[in-house]
Parts: sequence; structure tokens; C-alpha cells
Amino acid sequence: IRDDGATSLTQVLQQCSALAELHLEYNGIGAGGARSLARVLGQCSSLTLLNLAFNRIRGEGARSLAEALGQCSSLVGLNLEVNGIGLEGAKSRAQVLGRHCLLSELNLGSNRIGTEGARILAGALEQCSSLTVLNLGFNRIRCIRGEGARSLEAALRKCSLLVELNLEFNSIGQAGARSLAWALEQCTSLAGLNLRGNGIGAEGARSLTQVLGQCYSLAELNLQNNGMGVEGAQSLARVLGQCSSLAML
Repeated sequence: IRDDGATSLTQVLQQCSALAELHLEYNGIGAGGARSLARVLGQCSSLTLLNLAFNRIRGEGARSLAEALGQCSSLVGLNLEVNGIGLEGAKSRAQVLGRHCLLSELNLGSNRIGTEGARILAGALEQCSSLTVLNLGFNRIRCIRGEGARSLEAALRKCSLLVELNLEFNSIGQAGARSLAWALEQCTSLAGLNLRGNGIGAEGARSLTQVLGQCYSLAELNLQNNGMGVEGAQSLARVLGQCSSLAML
């Protein structure tokens, strides 16, 4: 539908004050379309789910949406995967995340938010204690540990209800794996963990074994392309036997 279609759609949405879910993924909506949608979404106080994945709203569009969605206190799920929101979009999202105390699913995968964007988001994520699903894959995060309360590591410790975590292809390395292992100690309900393509190596694998043995609900674990070698595989093998729910490795 692109920007023109999104703008036309807003004329109808203005009449839908009870709107609970809006799915507009794969529609070629840009920053202009996002701005148009933002003008009416702020009035949709019953909105619980917004899916704009695989569009091209960029940082400007993300900023417009953030201001509007700040009024949607009932929001439970937000999907902005593959929208190129970058650092600017991450900053905008972080400013209003604290207002979404019911948020349980957040998908910001493939948005190039970078290390700084992740650190900024982290401070806001600490307030999202209801979060169960978080996707930050393909974001060039590189380092998990930040400074003080802004670190993603500290934020994840506050998200104790987390069930699915995707950090694939972020180059977090061995140090990131160590920090992540410490953070996930509180996430005893974790069922899915995707760390594909992070270069954690054998040392990172050893660090993860300290927490994976406590994840009794773990059903899916993806550690492809991490250069763990035989040593890392052996470390994992010693604890994965305790994960009786594991169905995909």
C-alpha cells in the first residue's frame, strides 16, 4: 500500500476507536506513511498489538510512531523488524518504553541500531518487567556490557519472565557471552535462545553452560556459526543433558 495507502487508511482508522490489533507488515510503508499512521494511533487507546515488520519507516518514522504509541498504555506487542530505524529510532523507542508496562513482545530485529542504540534501549528495557519475547538479532550490537544501568546485561536481569531471546549475528564475542550468561541467571523460564553467528568461541560456550543447566524449560537453542570447536561442544554436552525439554539444537 506504500505511503499513499497508509495515509488513506488513516481516514478509516479514525473511526476505529476500539482497534486492538493492526497488521501492516510487508507494505512498503516509509517515514511519510508512518507519520500519517501516528496521527491516529495515538487515539487508539485499546491498541494491544502493532505489526509494521518489513517496511521502511527509518528513524524518522520510528520517532513519529514512538510519540503516538506513548499514549497506547495497553500495548502488549510491537514488531518493527527490518525497518532500518537505526540509532535514531532506538532512541525514540527508548523514550516511551517505560510507559508500556504491559509490553510482553518486542521485535526490533535487523534495524542496525548498533552498540549505542542497544545501550540506550537497555535503560528502558529495565522497566519492561512483563517482557517475554525479545528480538534484537542482526543489529550490530557487538558488546553486551555497557555502563551501569544502561547495559543490556543489567536490563536482561530485570526481565525475569523472558521466554524467547534472539541476539543472532551481533558479534557479541566471548565477553558478551560471559555477560549474557550472568544476565540469564534470572530467566528460568527461557524456552528459546538464538545466539547464531556471534563468535562466542569455546570460552563463551563454557560461560553459557553455567546458566543453561538451570533452564529446564529450554526447548530451542541455536549456537550455529560460533567457532566453539570440540572443547566448546564438550562443555555444552555436559549440561544439555539436564535440558529434558530440548527439542531443537
